[in-house]
Amino acid sequence: MFTLVKQLIKLAFYVVFTPFVLLGTLVTAPIWYPKNKRKRRDRRLLLLSLLTRGRAALCHSTAEGNRETGALKRLANLSEAQFEVFLLQTLESMQGEDGWFYLRIDWAATDEVEPQTDALAKQLGLEGRFVPKTLSDDPASIETALAEFGGWLGQRGYRLVLWEQGGDEYIGFACQQQQLDDLLSCGDALCLSFQSCQ
Repeated sequence: MFTLVKQLIKLAFYVVFTPFVLLGTLVTAPIWYPKNKRKRRDRRLLLLSLLTRGRAALCHSTAEGNRETGALKRLANLSEAQFEVFLLQTLESMQGEDGWFYLRIDWAATDEVEPQTDALAKQLGLEGRFVPKTLSDDPASIETALAEFGGWLGQRGYRLVLWEQGGDEYIGFACQQQQLDDLLSCGDALCLSFQSCQ
């Protein structure tokens, strides 16, 4: 008998409470949903700016008044997985002789470590050349060489941030030490697994 009463009270609670929750969500959605989309868009723009040292430019026309352009709306509407692809594509399109914004080293490409770290150091305007002492033909040595590169950057006012995105490659970014907290908190807010390497 007690179990039956308990089940009836539980049923009544859900029958009465659920419509109020649904109605409250529908009524307040026009207020909180756009704000959350704007926050996500702003975090994504901040992350792009930090990773490209302010050079990321979305191809869109100037917004009129307070209206968002199509490119900005699309950036806010991307899923997390779509944003990761967009981020890599944007960085890849900017990568080249004009700039070197990130490291993207295959898990076994030990021959790519020095050229990419040199290109990144050159882009940052750093004096000297990074020569890894721990790098060998063994693919496992890439991780220790990147940690060594992180220490080398740390002595010059920068930090190396590695992005664990579940692939079979090492992806890393350099940022100024004073921007490290912003970059890591941006990554956390966007569900990206960033880790400082030093």
